[in-house]
Amino acid sequence: MLSYFNSEKISATLYRTSGSSYDDGEWTPATPSQTAVEIIAPQPLRSNELQMLPEGERKYNHRVTWITDEIHIWPLIPDSPTKENPDIFLIDGKFYKLMQIDDRSVLGNFYRAVMRETDYTPADPPS
Repeated sequence: MLSYFNSEKISATLYRTSGSSYDDGEWTPATPSQTAVEIIAPQPLRSNELQMLPEGERKYNHRVTWITDEIHIWPLIPDSPTKENPDIFLIDGKFYKLMQIDDRSVLGNFYRAVMRETDYTPADPPS
């Protein structure tokens, strides 16, 4: 499905942090992995999408993009067994934390991602 938009694809870096754990009572933090990916050039959210965001979120720089690679956000269930942090994109020198994912992998083989600009740096844990 996204093949129609090949001319709109740009390169980005996907940072993924998962796998932190306790080992004999010692906390072992996960190290972020980096993967080069191609995404559709990020677009601003539409006004009706911005209105649906929680009040405090509207002030941030939100964008939407599409990608064929699998992506992750924070677990929605407290005390989830998966301790993954949200994926973070590095796009043109700016970091974006994934906030929402529309999984269209079954009927289109892609994911639609809403992301928010963040001050994350690879040495810092995601916030």
